Amino acid sequence: MHKDVLEPINKAAVQNVQLPQKAVFDHVVECFKALGEGTRAKILYALQEEPLCVRDLAIVVGISESGISHQLSELKDKHLVKVERQGNVMYYAIAYEHLYNLLKEAEYYADHIISGHPDHPKK
Repeated sequence: MHKDVLEPINKAAVQNVQLPQKAVFDHVVECFKALGEGTRAKILYALQEEPLCVRDLAIVVGISESGISHQLSELKDKHLVKVERQGNVMYYAIAYEHLYNLLKEAEYYADHIISGHPDHPKK
């Protein structure tokens, strides 16, 4: 039985690569999966300003309240939104400040692509 073993072109570069721990990597992938669906991304953008209830999110995003509830459940399961009750109304907010920065960086990236700007020099 012949076993193919790949030899690196740049051994030092390969040895320098450090992937995140599996648990961290899995959360990163789940976060990007959630952001990869348009409705969920719109919800997170809407929540950047202030917490909103399901009805208000439905109006902003342009889908039904049941559709918003379903998407909020997904976002909550992935720890991207949190919920707080005020009287009879549940208000949703972005769960971690990091998400604001992630969305902003994604916008900067998109702006560079659309405008044709080059990448920033590496540090």
